[in-house]
Amino acid sequence: MSDKLSKGYDVMLELDWQGALQVKKSYPEAITVFVLPPSIKELEVRLRNRRQDSKETISKKISFAKEEIQKSNKFDVLILNNSFKDALNDLKQVVTEQDIAEERQEEALRVASKLLEDAPI
Repeated sequence: MSDKLSKGYDVMLELDWQGALQVKKSYPEAITVFVLPPSIKELEVRLRNRRQDSKETISKKISFAKEEIQKSNKFDVLILNNSFKDALNDLKQVVTEQDIAEERQEEALRVASKLLEDAPI
């Protein structure tokens, strides 16, 4: 990773919250991004519609997601994945160092709070 950064490349990693905090500790200029589902119910529907996992695996993924969402406040940017297109555009804005519209960030924060209220672990 250091080699790519020293050559001027942007590096994107998919990590859990602990890994993201470790990267931030080593690279304070790193921008951490948390992608939120619109709701726990919608996340479950999406996982079921993929038809890749058993009910037990989906249940475990939902529990893991709830734990991860509790740590979303530690990230620099929250992206709400209401639609793939909008979430991708928001991510592109982060990568190109453009600010995501304030109202979209506020909406993501509201959803994160609601997710935590509605789906205690």
